[in-house]
Formats: sequence, structure tokens, C-alpha cells
Amino acid sequence: MTETKHNICTLCSMGCGLLIEVNDGFPLALEYEADCPVSEGALCAKGNYALELLNHPFRLGEPTKNGSVIGWDAAIAEVAQAPCSPKSALIVEGDLSDEEARSVMEFACACLQPENVAISFSTNDDKVVRALNNVPVPRASIDDLKSSVCTIAVNDPFSVGPVVARWVMRARNAARENTLNVIAASEGIISEFATVKLTGLVRASLLGLLKKLIEIKGDSAPEWARAAADDIAGLNVPEDEAGTARLAQEFLKAPSAAIVLSTSDPVEARLAAGCCLVAGAAKKLFLVNEYGNASGISQNAVALGSVRGILAKVARGEIDALIVLGADLVASYPKTDVEGALRKLRFLAAGAAFPNKTTALASVVLPTAIWLEKDGTFNGMPQRAVAPPTGAALPYGDILEMIERETDVKPAHVTATLEGPIELNGEFMAHLVSEATEPAVAPAIIPSPTRFADGSVTDHLSWPQALAAGM
Repeated sequence: MTETKHNICTLCSMGCGLLIEVNDGFPLALEYEADCPVSEGALCAKGNYALELLNHPFRLGEPTKNGSVIGWDAAIAEVAQAPCSPKSALIVEGDLSDEEARSVMEFACACLQPENVAISFSTNDDKVVRALNNVPVPRASIDDLKSSVCTIAVNDPFSVGPVVARWVMRARNAARENTLNVIAASEGIISEFATVKLTGLVRASLLGLLKKLIEIKGDSAPEWARAAADDIAGLNVPEDEAGTARLAQEFLKAPSAAIVLSTSDPVEARLAAGCCLVAGAAKKLFLVNEYGNASGISQNAVALGSVRGILAKVARGEIDALIVLGADLVASYPKTDVEGALRKLRFLAAGAAFPNKTTALASVVLPTAIWLEKDGTFNGMPQRAVAPPTGAALPYGDILEMIERETDVKPAHVTATLEGPIELNGEFMAHLVSEATEPAVAPAIIPSPTRFADGSVTDHLSWPQALAAGM
């Protein structure tokens, strides 16, 4: 029986709708969802690979131990030896559903020390989301982007979420006075369409814009922000004064305006939010993430340990057993000798949809499902699997439940507690300005339009060419 099933793309945070035609559970074709309000049927290069991920010949299909196929019962028996030890750890890739995020948190509290559990966001999306979660900045919708008279693109949101370019460019071209402006480290594709381009240190450019907005508004600027202008002026931050002044004027006079933000730096995120808050009504923030459900995960799982912290413990011998689900740690953190650290482990189990540099080091390899094969909540929308998982692959949540049953440990039923709105005052601004003067920490990898997070999925997207080359 042939039927068409709805889902959304999670290869960025835009959440574009897509349709998969399936016959008795086997995916046949990818169809565009013409009435999707986000994309109106368009899918970028990443979204167009969704069907290929389901049918991929390189997918891991069976659990293995030292290269030999074993069943799930035997695999879980091996993996279950690791938890319930102070020298054990768990790292899960950030392509989770909301429900799986809660499962990770419950598993952490029941089976491991919470600081030895981490969700891997190699592009810092979780830090950016958490930095904005309790800042009361108005968030822009797609409709807001369509009607924006002055749009400011911070960094390169067109690459991370290509579909956003449709709405930004449509707004720019809707009227002669409408503008698209860019704040970025260097000129890129978006810069060709920009009215004002501020290039260089992004933190410095945002600080300069924030100061200029406060100065122009004068006594009408929010009381909590006024002292910040003097603080910023005292920093001697290099800036394009003419360009900054023009951009501030354009942003303030626009009846509707939006900052479209793509960043791995939580300080940049809060500076952009500060600019919207100072500018006042009808100035909104639109965040584009590389991890499609970063916001939902951050709301359903407390900040546990960090991947870098766990890897440091592994290198020091303080952790000797590690379970990794989804993340390719070796590829995700190229500036760290992750391979050398992992080779020190007594036991390594790695789950993934495809073979990767981390599964190559693991004694036990577990096949995992991709989002299209899961029931769960993504981008705030409940989704049903469009097809059963490949082979014996399982979702992360199912694997954690099997480990809990094997260890006879009951999951701890806990919920994430979100912080309330932050109080906008002089102390907040002073702290923000102080943070902005500190060196930014570069993300583990550089995001690109053809990679999803750590590349554990899309590194394999060129499989027809790989097959032709005899790989």
C-alpha cells in the first residue's frame, strides 16, 4: 500500500515540511510540502537529501562486537557493564527529540554521575539557545521576516538555514527603501546584497551598534541600558563609525525590523538581543541554528556535563568506559587528540547511523535511527516516523531504556527547570559588556551548508559517487 507521510527537516532549525511517499514502509520518493508556511515547498540542498538518508547503502544495520554481528540482547549485555560506575560516561549527539532529551537526563540521574553525561552540540547551539532563553527579546516569525523593512544578518544565516534567504531577500526587494545589512567577520555571499556591511570582530561590531542605538535614543533609551554607552565607549572598541551610525539610524527608523542571527557565540547572541531591546517595539530577533531541535532539547534537559570535560577526564584516566550515541567525537573536535584519548579507554561503545571515525575505535557498535525513523517532538511539533528504522537500528531513547532494564535501575523521573526572565538592569548590561571584551571561544568545527553538526549524517551524502569509485 502506497501512502504519503509528513515530517519536517531537522538539518537546521527552520523546520521545513517534507513529504515521503512510502510503499509498505519502504520510502520511495521525496515530495515537497507546498503549503508549508516556512518554505512554501522549497527545500535546500540539505533537505533534498532526506530520502537518501533513509535508503543509504552505508547505513549501519546490526549491532557488532569487534566487527562480528551480534544481536541486541548480547550488545546491551556488553554495554550495560559500563553504567553505575563513577568511571563511566555517556555522550549523545544533539539530534534528539524532546522525549529523548528527557530520557538522557533521567538516565544520567539514575545510572551515572550527571557531570559524566553530555549532549554534544559541536557548533555551540545549546549555549546560544540557553543564553537567549531567559532574555525577554521579541522573537521574529517568518511573517515578521517577510515584512521587515530593515534586516540585519549577523554572520551567515543563509548558509546554515538557506531557506531563510527567500524571506530576507523578498523583504529587501519589496520596496526601494528596504535594506539588508550585514555584520560578519568577513564579506560573504550575503554581503553582495547589503546596504551596510560591518566586517571584523562581530562582538566589536555589535557593541558599537548597541552604543550608537543608546546614544541616538538618548533619554528615550531604556534606563537600564543608558550607562552601557559610557562603558562601551571606554573600551576603545574598533568600529566603522560611519557605517555603524547609518545602520543604527536605519534600524531605529524602520517600522519593522529584524536581526537574523547565526552564531556559535552566546555573547554575540545576547549583544544582538540587546540591540533589539534598546531599539524598542517592532525590533525582533530570529535565530537560525545548525541543530534543528536545539531549542526543544535545551528546554527538556538541564545542562549536565560537557563533552570537552568528559574527554579531558578520559585523557587523564578518570573515565575508563564510555558510551557514545550518534556523535562522531573524533570528527567533531579536530583540535583535540580525541582518538588518542579514546584509545585509552577500557571500554568504548559507539552508536551511529553510519560508520565513522569514532565507531572505528569502538569494540561494540550500535546502529541508530535517524529522525525520520522516530516518533517524537521536533521543533515543537509531534512527528510520526515515516518509515521503520533501517535493519535493526533503534532510536537513542530505546537504547537507553534497554540499558536501564539490563542494569535493573529505575529511571529517575525528573524534569528540566527553566530559569525565569532575566531582569534587565545596569548589572545585566555591565556583565554583558564585560563578557564581550573577553576572547570568544571558537566552536569545535566550522558549520557549513553541507554538513549537519558533526557530519555523522551528511559526510556520507555523496554515496552514489563513492559507490562508483568502488569505496
